[in-house]
Amino acid sequence: MMDNTDKPERTDEANPYGGAYDLLKHPHRRAVIAQLEGRESSTTISKLCDELLVTEYNGEATERDRRRIELELYHIHLPMLADHGVVEFDTETDVVAPKSIPDVGWLDSSIAESGGLSGGSD
Repeated sequence: MMDNTDKPERTDEANPYGGAYDLLKHPHRRAVIAQLEGRESSTTISKLCDELLVTEYNGEATERDRRRIELELYHIHLPMLADHGVVEFDTETDVVAPKSIPDVGWLDSSIAESGGLSGGSD
């Protein structure tokens, strides 16, 4: 488990945590990691989307919201997590499996301490 003393070293002021910061700056990617943390089995994009909808919309999302999140997971977030070795993502079956799930609790507290994220929403 990573505590505040295990934070990656700062690389520059614009991007204080380097690649880890870029990978984990979007709340959907952090939510996927949190959902997969401690899992030994795979899940589907549909199930990940269901969890995101509950947390983001308190279960009151529209079909359009659902489709947007599914598309973002498929085309943006899951490929990025897979490219960094965090998950395995099978685009033919839409199955996602944990691979090397980092402890990201320190990032959420760092974001809160710094006043939030600035920049893009990727």
